[in-house]
Amino acid sequence: MNTTSDPNLPLIESANALIAQGQLEEAAAVLTQARQQIPSDPRVYMLAALMAERAGNVPGAFKLMEQGLALAPQWAPGIAELAQLQARQGQFAEAQENAATALQLDAESRGVLDGAINVAQLTGQIKLAIQHIQSGLARHPSDTKLRLMLAANLNHMEQYDEALEQWDALLAESPRDLKVMEYRLHTLLSAGRLQEAASVTTALLELDPGNRIYVYYDAMA
Repeated sequence: MNTTSDPNLPLIESANALIAQGQLEEAAAVLTQARQQIPSDPRVYMLAALMAERAGNVPGAFKLMEQGLALAPQWAPGIAELAQLQARQGQFAEAQENAATALQLDAESRGVLDGAINVAQLTGQIKLAIQHIQSGLARHPSDTKLRLMLAANLNHMEQYDEALEQWDALLAESPRDLKVMEYRLHTLLSAGRLQEAASVTTALLELDPGNRIYVYYDAMA
């Protein structure tokens, strides 16, 4: 989508980035511009809701979400955002229902998929999160973010061998990826495979000799 067909897109993207950085006043000013330009844009209300939540105004966040969805009741990304807000606020049943609805409306949307994964994790449904991730990987098998999430969730479920398969596959593509090496190390430690963990800490220290965290994990292994 370009700025010709979606003139609010640059403002929405800018506001979203500012919210992520915690610059709420600046984000509010940008959203005001977006609302003046397209008063019926539901994304303005969704982002304003995220700002309200960040500021501690949870009732206001829900009200803004409702206003946005009133403008676009079948807008799957908006429903997914509402589901995540509900999950963060402990409304687990409502969050699960809305996440499922969003997926039914638009199973192809990456934002909706990420939202459903997040809701499943926040509500403790790790098996469901894994199912969502695997569904996404069936369509996008090389998606690194999904592969990382799959390995992390498998590790959380103590399916260590399966998690290690994912870490190993990622390292086969990027052998010097320190973060993936760290994740693999944690899985090995959790599985009690200390000799293999020690070989990872050795490799990490070769890449970053002065790292005290690696020294600590090396002693642990």
